[in-house]
Amino acid sequence: MADQLTVRGTLGDLEQIGSWVDDFVQRWSLPASTAFAIQLCCEEVFSNIVRHGLNEAALAGIDQDGVTLYLDHGNRSVVLRIDDQAEAFDPLAVDSPQYPQSVAEASVGGLGIHLVRKFAQDVRYERRGPINSLTMRFDLPHANASGSGSLAPNQYAKEPALG
Repeated sequence: MADQLTVRGTLGDLEQIGSWVDDFVQRWSLPASTAFAIQLCCEEVFSNIVRHGLNEAALAGIDQDGVTLYLDHGNRSVVLRIDDQAEAFDPLAVDSPQYPQSVAEASVGGLGIHLVRKFAQDVRYERRGPINSLTMRFDLPHANASGSGSLAPNQYAKEPALG
């Protein structure tokens, strides 16, 4: 069964989310590289939801139920799913950023989705009614062939399901 955390959807929630991910990582004794990838992707996706999706919804007077995060562990991978009720937005439809030719051309931001694509082995987006659902899979190094998971119908034999 997946671990679940629901937060209001403010940047102040990042500390609670970080502790929740840390607890999961410690309980499962995940390698540092996997822990880093999960934490980075979790923070990037959540902060984008808050800064862009939820802020715009709040300005439009739309009431939301917050953001729900799920973590599930199998023997070969960990799956992170983040659900929100902001406007429909498929981050995978966004083009990869153009790399600056020099430091002078570089700007802050714009790499979050690109980083998620690089650090997660698989990323999937689905819109289910009013819910945006982004699911990321992180493969575990030197994992054996059996495992379990419960986020959705399983598409990866005996692993946490994506999507």
